[in-house]
Amino acid sequence: KQKRQHSEIRVKFDHISFLSLSESQLVCARMLKKAVRYSVVDAFTDSAFKGNPAAVCWLEEERDEEWLQFVAREFNISETCYLTPISQPQSSPFPRFLLRWFTPVAEVKLCGHATLAASHFLFTSGFVKADTIEFSTLSGILTAKKLLDGHKSDAAVTQNGRVHENFVIELDFPVVPTVDYNSVDVSLISKALNGVPAIRIKQSTTAEDLLVELPSAKMVADFKPQFDVIEKCPGRGLIITGAAPSESGFDFFSRFFCPKLGVHEDPVCGSAHCALVPYWSQKLGKCDFAAYQAGMIEAMKSSSSKRKGKVDADKVAVLNAWHRVDTRTEALRRSFLSELVEGYEEHVRAFIKESGDGEVLVLYVQDSFHRLLLHGVCEFYNLVSVTDTEMKGTQALKMTRIRKKKTSSDLLNITLSDFLKMTKEGIWWMHSQIEHSRETRWMHSRVSLFLEFWYVEIPSAESWLGLNFEQTVEIILMQDDSLSWFPRVCRLYNIIFWTGNRNGNVDFWVNDVGFWEQVDAFTDSAFKGNPAAVCWLEEERDEEWLQFVAREFNISETCYLTPIPQPQSSPFPRFLLRWFTPVAEVKLCGHATLAASHFLFTSGFVKADTIEFSTLSGILTAKKLLDGHRSDASVTQNVRVHENFVIELDFPVVPTVDYNSTDVSLISKALNGVPAIHIKQTTTDEDLLVELPSAKMVADFKPQFDEIEKCPGEGLIITGAAPPESGFDFFSRYFCPKLGLHEDPVTGSAHCALVPYWSRKLGKCDFVAYQASPRGGILYLSLDNEKQRVFLRGKAVTVMEGSILA
Repeated sequence: KQKRQHSEIRVKFDHISFLSLSESQLVCARMLKKAVRYSVVDAFTDSAFKGNPAAVCWLEEERDEEWLQFVAREFNISETCYLTPISQPQSSPFPRFLLRWFTPVAEVKLCGHATLAASHFLFTSGFVKADTIEFSTLSGILTAKKLLDGHKSDAAVTQNGRVHENFVIELDFPVVPTVDYNSVDVSLISKALNGVPAIRIKQSTTAEDLLVELPSAKMVADFKPQFDVIEKCPGRGLIITGAAPSESGFDFFSRFFCPKLGVHEDPVCGSAHCALVPYWSQKLGKCDFAAYQAGMIEAMKSSSSKRKGKVDADKVAVLNAWHRVDTRTEALRRSFLSELVEGYEEHVRAFIKESGDGEVLVLYVQDSFHRLLLHGVCEFYNLVSVTDTEMKGTQALKMTRIRKKKTSSDLLNITLSDFLKMTKEGIWWMHSQIEHSRETRWMHSRVSLFLEFWYVEIPSAESWLGLNFEQTVEIILMQDDSLSWFPRVCRLYNIIFWTGNRNGNVDFWVNDVGFWEQVDAFTDSAFKGNPAAVCWLEEERDEEWLQFVAREFNISETCYLTPIPQPQSSPFPRFLLRWFTPVAEVKLCGHATLAASHFLFTSGFVKADTIEFSTLSGILTAKKLLDGHRSDASVTQNVRVHENFVIELDFPVVPTVDYNSTDVSLISKALNGVPAIHIKQTTTDEDLLVELPSAKMVADFKPQFDEIEKCPGEGLIITGAAPPESGFDFFSRYFCPKLGLHEDPVTGSAHCALVPYWSRKLGKCDFVAYQASPRGGILYLSLDNEKQRVFLRGKAVTVMEGSILA
C-alpha cells in the first residue's frame, strides 16, 4: 500500500500543436515536417513540480536514432520516452506498445519513472480502455496496471481541470541483481563520496551501477555530490542509500547520480529501486517497502491570484465549478432540459444551504439521461453523488445519494442554469459575427492522426474578443456543424475553449495558465543553437512559480513575456521580459531575447518590425531585418511560411576590467593546464573573461565544472582568435554552473563583453563569431562605440509549443 501511494503521478504540462489547448492532453512538438504529440508528466508524485519529469512522445511513424536522440537532448530532462502502438499479440489480452527511453545523451535499457509517465499518458488520454498495458522494451515485456487508490476516499480526482478515476499505477519490473564490488581499488569511489564512509559497496550486474550504503538516511540526504569525480567512477552511475529512521515512515532513503548519461542527479529513479529493493529485502527481511528518494523537488505553493481587471470572484468561482463538470458537459450543453436542471439545482442549493455535515440528500431519478444531468449539477456544486439500486418490493429503483465533501466551498452566486443560458447566447452571438464578416477566412493548418486543425482569421480580433467578454461569462463555446475552429489570437486572452468534432460531440475544453514555445536561437536549423522557452503570461505570477517553471524546463533560459501599454514616447509595441535559468533570475540574456522576438514576429501578435522590451537591463529593442545573405523572400519553418528575416538585438555594452587579484590559482585549476593570455572581469555580473592562445584550444577545452564553480564571479567566458580560413573573427564558450548552466550553448549577453574586448584587439567594429559549444552557434555582431551599444544579429527556429497547466 505504501508503495502504491508513492506511485501517484500528475500531468503538469500538456500541449497541442498550433494552439495551446491544455485539457485535451493532445500535444504536438513541431519537429521536422510532421507533428509529434507529447506530454511532459511528473512521475512518482501527485503534485506539479515534484517527482521526476519525463517527456512522453507518441510516434505515428518510425524515426531514426539520430532524431530520437536530438529530441531527447532538446527536452534536456532526465528521460524522454517514445511510444509506438504495435499489434496486440494473440498470447496476451492486453494492448501492447513499443517503449524506448533516452536520456539527453544516450538510450537506456530500463527507466521506471518514464514508464510510469507513459502509462499515465495512455490511461488518461483514452487510448486504452484496459486496466493493464504491456510494453515491449530492451528489458523485455513490462506491464503497467491501473489500480484504484485505497488511500483516497474520493472515487474521482481532478488534475488540471479534468476529472478521472482516482488511481495509482503499478509497474511490474525485473529485479536487477547486485554483487559485491570486487575491485581492490576503491580510491575513486572514496573520492566521489567526499569523505562520507561507506558500509557496503555493491554493483548491479546489468548497468554496472555502483550501489553504496551509507551509515544513515541523513547522510544520504545531506550528501554533496561532486559530479566531475562521480563521472570518473567505474560503472554507469552511483546509487547511495541508507536506512531510514523508524519515525520517518520510510524504510530507506536513496539518491542516484549518473553524469555519464547527461543526468547529474535523477530526481526519482524507478529502475534504481529494482536493485535497491532486493538489497534491502535481504537486510531487513521483508518484501514491502516505503522508500524516499531524497533528491525530490520541493513542493510549489501555487499562486491562485485572479486575472487583474478581467474577472471577479463570482466568475472565477463559476469557471472553477464548470471545470469540475468535465465529461458531463456534452449533455448539459447540447440537450439539457432547462426546467429539469433548474429543479435539481433548487434541491441541491437548498441542501447546501440548510444541511449540516454528514447529512445526505436522496433523490429517486429513474431516467439514465436525467441522472446524468443530476450528476452534472452535483459536480458543478462540488458534491459527491452516488447512484445505487434499491428494491421496493419487486421493483428495482435507482436512488442517488448526495453529500457534501469535506472541502466543499461556499454556495455560488451564479447558478448553473444561468451560466448555461449565457454560454448558449455566446455561441449564437459568435456565429452571427462569423457569418456577417465578409473578410473572415477559414484556414487549414494541419491534419494528424488526432485532430484536424482549422482556424479563422477575423479582422479586428482584439475588439471582437473584448466584446465577447460581455456576452458570456468569459467563456467561448466554439461549435460548427462541420469542423472546429481555432482563432490563434485567442491565446492572448487565456480564454477557455470548448470545441467539437464532426458529430457535434465535445472533445475537450481548455483553461491555460499560459502558453509557450521552445525556440532554438542563433541558428536556422532545429536542434542547434541555444534553446529557450518563451512563456506568454497574461497575468503576473509570483517569483516562486516563475522559478519552478524554469526549473521544470531545465534548459539554459526560460523567459516570460507580458504585454504592457505602449508608451506615448515610443511608436513601438512594448513587452515586459524576464529571464530565468533553472536556479535564478538573471539581468540579461541574449539568446532568450532573440527567441522571444522570433516568437512575437512569427506568431502575428505584432505587426511592427521593431519591438521594445522592458527588462532589468533597461529598454532593449529587437528589429526584424530582411536576410541579406539569402535570395529567398520567404522561408518554411515547421510547415509555416514566413518572411526570410534575421533579428537584430540592441544591447548595452558590458565593460571589462583587468582581473586584479594576485591569486589566480583557482582560475588556473579551472583551466586544467591550458595557458591564459589575458584575464578580464566584467563589471556587471563579474564574469571572468579569459583569452586562450587559439580558437582550437577553446573548442577542445575539457571543462571541470566542480573547479569552475569555485572560481570568483558568476561564470567563465573563454575565447580565442579564429584562424583566417575559418570565416570567423573569434571563438568563445561560456560556463556557468553557479546558475545551473554547466555550459550555455550560445550566449548573446557574453558577447556584450566579447565584442568591445575584440574590437580593441583587432581594431574593428563588425564581427562574425562562433560559440564552440557542442550545439554550436553563429553570431553577427557590431559595436557602436559612441553609444556603447552592441548589435547582435541571428535567426531562430521554433521546435515545440504547448500550454502550461500547473
